[in-house]
Amino acid sequence: MTTAKALIVMGMAVLMSGCVPSLHPLYTDDVLVFDPALVGTWAKDDERWIFTKAGDKAYDLVVLEKRKAPARFEAHLVDLGGHRFLDLSPGDPPFDNDFYKFHLVPAHSISRLQLTGEVLTIAMLNGEWLEKAIGRGQVKIAHEKVGDGKDESILLTARPKQLQAFVLQYAKDKEAFGDPTEYHAVKQTASWYTEAKHPCRQDALSSDCSRWRRRFGPKPLRPRPPKIPGSASRSTSSTSR
Repeated sequence: MTTAKALIVMGMAVLMSGCVPSLHPLYTDDVLVFDPALVGTWAKDDERWIFTKAGDKAYDLVVLEKRKAPARFEAHLVDLGGHRFLDLSPGDPPFDNDFYKFHLVPAHSISRLQLTGEVLTIAMLNGEWLEKAIGRGQVKIAHEKVGDGKDESILLTARPKQLQAFVLQYAKDKEAFGDPTEYHAVKQTASWYTEAKHPCRQDALSSDCSRWRRRFGPKPLRPRPPKIPGSASRSTSSTSR
């Protein structure tokens, strides 16, 4: 594997699994939109997606899952011919190390998005479908294959305008975009989980971060005290006296 590909794979590792990574974003300034209805907390089982405003046409997204550390993404909403798409890229890692960050290439994921009242539906671009479609010549789009053997996957390298034409062509294709996931709006959010100051993003040792870990993280095992030979019999004899 070349050095460039290795760096890209490292960047891909910070994205959510099960999606097709793209080296370039889907959005350009002319297709970016901001929908205030997306701001808020959306829930499915033990998973929470929290969108907050992060500029005129951008969102900050934090994904919470039970017993997992929070994941932060930069989110952009794209409108193409009346179809809405979500572009996600990973936020900065929760520690300050510029040399490490230099080795991460932030890949983008592409999803089809529908917002109806209090229901948010997200369908991610289907990697298995894309690989087969490219293989049989149905789809022609710039890409590279990264990884080896079973870990080999497709990385889209097309420029934004090419990506836009591609997703618009297959916007209504149920195979191109995988099974949709529904999230429902919830009003309550944890008061200690704020828009820009969640402690687990900056200081993993803070008290609030510890609180998050106690609530959502794995429960620690309490070691049992070692048994002392004969202690049970001595305790029984002393009780009988």
